[in-house]
Amino acid sequence: MNKFVKRTAALLATAAVFACAGYTVSAAAAEDTAAAAYSQQGSSPAAVSAQASSDTAVLSWIRQSDIKTYSVYTKNKQGSLELLLNTGDDAVCIADLAAKTKYSFAVTGHTDDGEVMLGETDVTTLDVSADAQLDRQTAQKAVSGLKAAAGVDSVTLEWERVQGILSYEISLTDASGKQIPVKTTYGSSAVITGLESDKQYTFEVRGKASAAYTKPAKVSAITQSRKTAAAASGDIGSISIEDITSQAEYDSVTFKWKKVEGVDTYNIYLGNEQSGYRFVTSTDSDTARVTGLAPQTEYTFVIRGQKAGRYTQYSYAPITTLSFEQGRVSGIKAAAEYDSVVLSWNKYIGADSYSVYRKDKNGKLTFVKTVSSNSILLTGLAPQTEHTYAVKANNGKRSSVVSELTFKTLTFEQSKVKGVTAATSTENTLTLKWTLHKDAEAYNIYLVSGGKYVYQTYSRTSSATLTGLKPGTTYTYVIRAQWGSRYTDYSTVTASTLRGDVTIAFEKLNQLGGTGNSGKVKATYGCGGTSVTMLLNEKGMNLNKDDVLKKQYTNGWCAAGCPIPFPYGASSWGSVMSNLADLVRSYGFTPHINTAPEMIDIKRLLNDNKLLLVGLRTASGAHHFQIIYGYYISGGVVYYRVHDPYGNYCVVWAESYLRSRIYAVDTTDYLCRQVRGIMWL
Repeated sequence: MNKFVKRTAALLATAAVFACAGYTVSAAAAEDTAAAAYSQQGSSPAAVSAQASSDTAVLSWIRQSDIKTYSVYTKNKQGSLELLLNTGDDAVCIADLAAKTKYSFAVTGHTDDGEVMLGETDVTTLDVSADAQLDRQTAQKAVSGLKAAAGVDSVTLEWERVQGILSYEISLTDASGKQIPVKTTYGSSAVITGLESDKQYTFEVRGKASAAYTKPAKVSAITQSRKTAAAASGDIGSISIEDITSQAEYDSVTFKWKKVEGVDTYNIYLGNEQSGYRFVTSTDSDTARVTGLAPQTEYTFVIRGQKAGRYTQYSYAPITTLSFEQGRVSGIKAAAEYDSVVLSWNKYIGADSYSVYRKDKNGKLTFVKTVSSNSILLTGLAPQTEHTYAVKANNGKRSSVVSELTFKTLTFEQSKVKGVTAATSTENTLTLKWTLHKDAEAYNIYLVSGGKYVYQTYSRTSSATLTGLKPGTTYTYVIRAQWGSRYTDYSTVTASTLRGDVTIAFEKLNQLGGTGNSGKVKATYGCGGTSVTMLLNEKGMNLNKDDVLKKQYTNGWCAAGCPIPFPYGASSWGSVMSNLADLVRSYGFTPHINTAPEMIDIKRLLNDNKLLLVGLRTASGAHHFQIIYGYYISGGVVYYRVHDPYGNYCVVWAESYLRSRIYAVDTTDYLCRQVRGIMWL
């Protein structure tokens, strides 16, 4: 282990302070960020650049508006990322490196939605003798592009980075012309605070390599007035919102303005002097976006500041939205995976289709596909690679301006196994299935127990069966793919084994009303309609069986000879499964039917507390309908609880007997063939 890796380990383990020429980062703060995974966002990644001497490296990157903090990682020999430090700056200094040694770093940013990968870079430190050469070159260079933006009590300085420079020193010129050091930074900008308002300041910036300095650059700026009287009294009525800029799009506009001291809220209105203005939105920031506008239309907006019950003067902002051809698709996002991505975007008013293009390294756009929706799945992408795609809206022969998006597909370690489900289950087994992962050689399955992952088994296919489980028990598993010594992130699935004893209460089923045999469940005829009554009453319908049977036969939902007069006559006037489905639908329910059920299908439905109507043959050979309402296991044999409406009694059948009764239906006879199966609501 080299001393840089040792220093990193010590930083994370001991909460020491990592320092470089005055730059410090707490290890305790660094530990707050997990280095395990990143979520690729929609904005374009910014390249990470590096400068180095013999023992120091400075990493820098382009600051992005939606990123609040950054994390810097180092790569170990196995290629895994280890958290080094967190920072709010756009540059960091890393000291105590070995000379003539190659190091690999990665930088991420933290947004409200998660962690964003900005980029990776390799840097090789110089030979010790090269430091003097670097210093000689530095003395001939100068800082350029220095500019200043003044606030009320601060000045923001920006300049161009100088090749080979590790740090920049900023000094302030006092009244006597003496240079007073105020700040050292490793980026290309700095904010100098604690200044007086409405006063001129002169600053000098010079770069530093190992020991030598560049030629300095100077800039002056005058801080702004505080408008003390207006802010203190809350009298903002004489103030107006200044420096309003607008960016019109096809169906929206974005406003930006200069904040006013003493104003808490900014209200945006839309209208005109004749009809008045209606409120649109409000914000406490200096920007606002208004959507839902008509394309190629003139609008007048009013922006007005507010503090409590006091308001600024009206500030007018006229705009004209763009035409179809001038606008562009907005809100384009990328949900990137290992070798695929889902691109999505906001709907474009008037568009009948969207064209998607791929941009190559030379900047050429190649047509990919036209879609009618506002999203597309792209597969077969190279993993861990930066891709750029473009989208434009179409309406006949008209097309919008293209909108581009650059994203990066995930590394193997960042990706997950997709489509993990519990495909099948019994009382003692669970079979997990998933979608095969590109490049994966095997899949490892772990049981989540007591907060730990306990290894169970592995598979080289897209499924695995776990055995020896307890009936009626819920288990949570995680699965990850393996490629050599590399592993994906974990995917989680929760599933339950079947219960060993299931009984569905149906005490309401025999309470159908009426008197005598005709008003009860007992059926000397119409077993199908009576079984349907039991299903419906289990759903709370409280129907009379005679009424259900009358509706069935009156509407011709029987196998032959219908309609026949009430009270129907002999049981030979029977039904098939499709007749019973029509009867169920007439009561507003949608039946589910399986015409060739396996016993495991029946058990799973009973586990879901579904009462089942089953079509089978009687011992005498006639086709018949009954109700299955439960099962249990005894001595390794499965027994089913069955209610026979023909006689109104319950029986218990072994699984083999129930199977033979269902599949004893004569499949060569048209009517009998349509009897077998199960129905549930």
